[in-house]
Amino acid sequence: SSLMPPNINESSSSRPRGCCHSTHGTRFLLAATSSCAAEVVTFPLDTAKVLLQLQRGRVRGLGWRSLHNVALTLWHQKGLMSFYRGVWPAIARQFTATGINYAVYDVVKQTLNADSDQKVWKKLSAGIPSALLGALLVTPADVVKTRLQGDHHTGIIPRSHGGLAAGLSIWRTEGLQGLWRGTGPAVQRASILFPVTIAVYDTCKVRATAAGVSDATPLHMVCALSSSLCATAVSTPFDVAKSRMMTTSARNSQYSSFLRSVAVIATTEGMAALWKGALPIWGRCLVWQMVFFPMYEVACRAVLGTKGV
Repeated sequence: SSLMPPNINESSSSRPRGCCHSTHGTRFLLAATSSCAAEVVTFPLDTAKVLLQLQRGRVRGLGWRSLHNVALTLWHQKGLMSFYRGVWPAIARQFTATGINYAVYDVVKQTLNADSDQKVWKKLSAGIPSALLGALLVTPADVVKTRLQGDHHTGIIPRSHGGLAAGLSIWRTEGLQGLWRGTGPAVQRASILFPVTIAVYDTCKVRATAAGVSDATPLHMVCALSSSLCATAVSTPFDVAKSRMMTTSARNSQYSSFLRSVAVIATTEGMAALWKGALPIWGRCLVWQMVFFPMYEVACRAVLGTKGV
């Protein structure tokens, strides 16, 4: 019996531990690089979203009146580059956060055995710790990105500065607290956005493939449509509060916390203001996911020989 050949279909639990570590590291890199491509494609919509969210008051006057108005104004100011102000901090943020999200999600989902019983609550639970960790680590990059985008409206950061100079400026004038300003709503938003996105996408894909639909790019795009709608609906108020906090200094700001920001916005601008920028948020989320998920799924099949989600 000692001469019998090894079982080539041995389970992953019998493999060397280094193999699992390598797989999780590879997932990090595949998710991170796929997210960077999606970020570059959709960043103009993110810029439009931030500027719409920074519009204060019920009477908009000469401000950012609509998505169309934002696009025309930015184009007339500096052309295409106006849409990509703050893109490098955004790429750094996505590379780190998305890599962590999908690598940690895969680990926690396996721990909860969510692939076996397909419980939605387990998938939601698996997404929360990865989202919290990613959001905490990348908040400074998010602050710099949002300030650079919002300088059209607030003038906090001189427009000639790039990402590194903007970050140093915030650190010198506001300290480390300034770089982590808006962490509360950022973490709260992430703890809702990513779990909902991944749980809806995962569940839709599993049910579709069980019904005989091919696990291919068209299915990935349909699942992305479903997850983007759900994610936008639940996360936009957190995104609005985050944008207001991150573009203002902690000193003498009426947006001192998430709850106060929500109260101020709802009281002075109405409840609908909490969903300002929802259209570009959904548009960006939809396009982002339609770029990311097919790329990530194909990359995982090619490199790891397994599904992405």
